[in-house]
Amino acid sequence: MAFTISSDDYFTWVNGELDKIIQRGGGTRHTPSRRTSSIVSRMADAGFTQRIIHRYSLLTDKILLDYNENEHVVGLIKNYARRFGWTGTIEGTLRSFGLRAEKARLMRHLFEPLEGECYTRSQIIDMAIEQLFGLGLRMIGEKKSRHYIQPEQNDIWFLHEESGKHIYNFPGRCISEHTRALYETIHRLHPPTDNYDFYYHTTNWEGGVSLLEGINHNAGRNCLDFGWTPSFYVGPKLKDAVEWGVKRSLLTGNETALLVFRIPKQIPPELHYRELVGTDWVAVTKKSRMCVPKIYNELRELRGIDLVYGPMVYNPIEVHDSLEKPITHNPPKFQLASKTDKGDKFLYEHMIGAIFFQKWMGR
Repeated sequence: MAFTISSDDYFTWVNGELDKIIQRGGGTRHTPSRRTSSIVSRMADAGFTQRIIHRYSLLTDKILLDYNENEHVVGLIKNYARRFGWTGTIEGTLRSFGLRAEKARLMRHLFEPLEGECYTRSQIIDMAIEQLFGLGLRMIGEKKSRHYIQPEQNDIWFLHEESGKHIYNFPGRCISEHTRALYETIHRLHPPTDNYDFYYHTTNWEGGVSLLEGINHNAGRNCLDFGWTPSFYVGPKLKDAVEWGVKRSLLTGNETALLVFRIPKQIPPELHYRELVGTDWVAVTKKSRMCVPKIYNELRELRGIDLVYGPMVYNPIEVHDSLEKPITHNPPKFQLASKTDKGDKFLYEHMIGAIFFQKWMGR
């Protein structure tokens, strides 16, 4: 049987083969191969129960095709988790398919603030699984570090020589009370003008360091508001960007970074730009959030588009789970998304810098 690396079909097939082995009562004398032992060892370290460990100890090299270990452990567990659906809570859903109670509580603690924001429930569970296997956000600073890049440069813009972008180590945490001070900080670097708008992207320290080197829309998540394929999103409201940083603070360990962009109001004609409004916005966002395809080809309406602009979906869970009509926030929260390398290059060229918030506050 042939599979593609971007398809879930392989993991469905593997889980089906394991079902057959278990139903036949096989595997009692099975000695796991080195590959299998490595996979189940990682599952044990991630916090899965003996039931799951036994299930995947039945894997054979004949079943394991040419996939690397990360793809196996994450893909198999994500695929298996979909059998159980949503049980009412993040913690309960994770426990239903074999995660130990203490790990499930930890994942609830990290991901509950994000529920219903811009992710569906299935996306939250996928993110929790990635986090369990070390593929999610990672904290990179020391326990009591204040900033990551040149921490001695505090409360002043300085040039990051490697990227040619500016960096500001903000002398405080990412909290809503600092929004006005952030406006003043940004405007010291670039005063507002009639021809440009500021846009923002919130990430963690590691993401901030990576984005200073370049933007890659393919690093995003499938099936958000604008399309089945990944995009890189920025928003025009600093308040929204800061609030998103606050909600992710547990997940990032307070290692929050804010990328700042200065985008011309007139998008260059060489870029394929589309603004979604009205019924077009409803049609595109509903298809995007329903996330129908197994192989993520782009929506017909967005093929060949470099940049997409429009409101965020307020009710992603209801659209995905109950096929409800997408609605916007009140007032709407807008976003600009890059969907191509050309779009990435344009946004990177208009990135004016990064703000790294203080992680640790002394007494």
